[in-house]
Amino acid sequence: MANSIILQHHTQPYDFVFKILLLGDSGVGKSTLLKQYIDHEFNNSYMTTIGIDYACKYFKLNNKAIKLAIWDTAGQERFRSITKAYFRGIQGVIIIYDVCDVESFEHIIYWLNLIHEYADDQHIKYFLIGNKCDLLNNRKISYEQGRKLADQYSCQFFETSAKYYNNIADAFYIVAEDLIKDSANFKKDEIVPRPADNGKKRCC
Repeated sequence: MANSIILQHHTQPYDFVFKILLLGDSGVGKSTLLKQYIDHEFNNSYMTTIGIDYACKYFKLNNKAIKLAIWDTAGQERFRSITKAYFRGIQGVIIIYDVCDVESFEHIIYWLNLIHEYADDQHIKYFLIGNKCDLLNNRKISYEQGRKLADQYSCQFFETSAKYYNNIADAFYIVAEDLIKDSANFKKDEIVPRPADNGKKRCC
């Protein structure tokens, strides 16, 4: 398990803030995975995301205080015009597929192309997650297939179970670690927080 320290008070200053977008087809478990990461809660009856949801996580990594600003996007076709508006200023994209759903795996290429089209040629780190790996009897996409596609597009690759919290904390830890290592390639004014004005508190 990754050894990170969670910052309990969101008003604490932080050294880096990274904007991360979760992409993937509807039903792959983006919202449940994010809920597990933020609140350690699982709800099997999650409603489909309408447009965009937002959450943030604070922790210390390599003696730096980090804020991950995570945007959870809707996977349905009718909401994708909304999703495109959130591509600007992102540093990391996590594309999630369901290991039991071949179509969601095949659509990874679509999501990658969408990012390339609307992200204004900004520097972005890509990550790939195969979710629902606990459903062994229903698995359609092997670990090796996911790894091969991730290597093809130079993505970090993970398999997770949103239901049992398997590998979720470690995956986001590695995402943050990778973003810090690559921070010199991002626009500094977007990843390094500005000093607070007049003692005003930071908000989530």
